[in-house]
Amino acid sequence: MISSHFYQDGIDQLQLLKLKNLNNKEAVELFIHKVPSRKEIYKIFKWEQVLELDEYTKSIKKNFQSPKCQARHTHNITCIKEYLAQHPLFEILKGMPLAVSIVASQVMSFSLKEIY
Repeated sequence: MISSHFYQDGIDQLQLLKLKNLNNKEAVELFIHKVPSRKEIYKIFKWEQVLELDEYTKSIKKNFQSPKCQARHTHNITCIKEYLAQHPLFEILKGMPLAVSIVASQVMSFSLKEIY
């Protein structure tokens, strides 16, 4: 696949880059960055969304150990990022930047639970 943001003056000017797979924390950061709407990011980063995803994951994956934050505080974006980095969704995507970007665009229409 060849992609470019700029006009290329002939094929000899193209550079091929091999993208490395991301670790799960990097994948979560890319996922957040690629969500098309800031409004949708606020929808994702609600603890209720994480709880819904967690319950669903446990119902279909019996051996899933919930990595959710056990602290007694108002859960913030850091707690949610850490949860997502340990969730099977990002294992399925295998850190492939294109896959993460495509899935991020789906939050406009689907919840995290529905995407998983």
